[in-house]
Amino acid sequence: SKSLRDSGQCSRFSGLEGEVVVPIRHQGNVMFVDVMINKKAAVLVLDTGASTVALSREFANRIGLDTSKGSRGVVTTASGLARVTRVQLDSVAVGSASLQKVGATVLNSMRLGNADGLLGNSFLSHFDVRVDSAKSRLILKKR
Repeated sequence: SKSLRDSGQCSRFSGLEGEVVVPIRHQGNVMFVDVMINKKAAVLVLDTGASTVALSREFANRIGLDTSKGSRGVVTTASGLARVTRVQLDSVAVGSASLQKVGATVLNSMRLGNADGLLGNSFLSHFDVRVDSAKSRLILKKR
C-alpha cells in the first residue's frame, strides 16, 4: 500500500521543529541553491520575487520534461518580455523539504549563467524562508 508521502498528500521535513537547512552559494548578490526537480539535480537561483519556479528550456529538455501540453504565454522579466510555457512539475525538493505538483514556467530564452532556473514562489510560498547570509544557508519551515 502507498504511504501518504508517496501519494503526495504529505511532505517530509527534518531539522529543528520542522526546519530544513540547506547550504547556499553566493556569487555577488545572487544566491544559488541545489534543488531536485522531478528527482533530477538542478542549481537554481533563489528568487523570492519570482512568481513561479522557472526553468531554462535547456534544463527542461535535459531532464526530459514534456512541455507539449503546457499553455504558452508571455511574462515580463527584469530584461523585458519572455516567452514561456507553463508546466506542472511532479516534485520539487530542497533538502528534505519537498512538494509535489508544483507549477512552473519554462523560459524559452533565459540567461542565468551557471543556473538551471529560478526557485520562485510556487515552491517558496509554502514555507517561511530565511536566509542566513553569515553562514551561507537557507532555512525553510513549512507554513
